[in-house]
Amino acid sequence: MTLLTPLACVVIGTAACLSVVACSSSPSAQAQGQAERSVVLPVAKQLYKQVTTAGIGWTATISGGYEVCGGDDPLATPSGDDSVQYTAQALMTPFSKTVSYPAFRRQVVEALSAADWKLRPGSGGSSLATYYTARRDGIDLRLIEFDVQPGMGATATIYLSGACFNAGSSVQQLTGKGPVDYILQPRPAGTPTPRYS
Repeated sequence: MTLLTPLACVVIGTAACLSVVACSSSPSAQAQGQAERSVVLPVAKQLYKQVTTAGIGWTATISGGYEVCGGDDPLATPSGDDSVQYTAQALMTPFSKTVSYPAFRRQVVEALSAADWKLRPGSGGSSLATYYTARRDGIDLRLIEFDVQPGMGATATIYLSGACFNAGSSVQQLTGKGPVDYILQPRPAGTPTPRYS
């Protein structure tokens, strides 16, 4: 009996240690952020390519980074006060300034709908803008269409956001000093014929 007691203690102690290691080995905030980035960024690139090749508009840059959960995503479900998400965005303008704002606004909506985003009317801070939201495959989309941006005319800003995750003490590091993506998009040599009216 005296030999089994120390052996039992070793077995129980080892199991307890393994249990603690398993519980404490959850992904770091950086790893979670990188995982969300690897999901959102390819979708953003593909979506902007679809809208551009549809002849609707063009963006010079797709930018992405970490922000406080819900900053540009009204559909976000924060996981706490330290909740962060990866968001990619692009500001699009029509290929031609002769395209009216109502036509451009309609074309963007039709292109996103054709890409399987089921848009719903949203809300925002400007009565001059039109807002939409959508969710697909765990990614949230927010569309803000606006006319008469100084020096730009009609614009459509598309935000794509990944799932929120609790960044803990890494919030400031990710949102303030975290990596920011700037992906330059070459302007097409010729203007594609618009596929939508």
